[in-house]
Amino acid sequence: MNRSAVLAGFSGLLIVAPVVFAQPRVPPKLVDMAELQVGNPFPYAAFNAEARDTMADQLGFYTFDAPNLTQSPFPFAHFQVAINNRTRVIYYLRGARSYPALSDCLSALKSVADFSRSRYGFPAKDSKQGYFDGVSGDVMVDAGCAYVGLSPYIQLIVTITSVSQKKELDEMRKKRYAR
Repeated sequence: MNRSAVLAGFSGLLIVAPVVFAQPRVPPKLVDMAELQVGNPFPYAAFNAEARDTMADQLGFYTFDAPNLTQSPFPFAHFQVAINNRTRVIYYLRGARSYPALSDCLSALKSVADFSRSRYGFPAKDSKQGYFDGVSGDVMVDAGCAYVGLSPYIQLIVTITSVSQKKELDEMRKKRYAR
């Protein structure tokens, strides 16, 4: 079979394939990871709130990526949002960014730690080299620089968690999967 016959057959497949178009809606605006509050609802509803996800049902939460504002104090182009299935509030926010040098990652970590102390009222304590954590009320922040897997790049990973949502989901999984 010659190449043009294969391409003609393939293009025929594309014409036959079903296409689903999304219903028109008002698109969500960009949100700043720094402005979101764990333990509160995400400002925009899910596009398809009736969709089911087996893994999300088992874990008790679902996740999606959200674009971050470029002027955010968090240096991420996008970040992950986790929503508690039952309460429909933010369980955690997580951002990651790779850097070519440890010094670049440590500089970004210092900025994240300084912002987190100011935003959440964490005490000004010395952070361990390459790691920062703090808990205040319902907010827990973990941030650190680490080499992940076999990557040659060092990665800054920041997770902001709702302590109450974590506790609820941990208890739900213990009950559901008790032995």
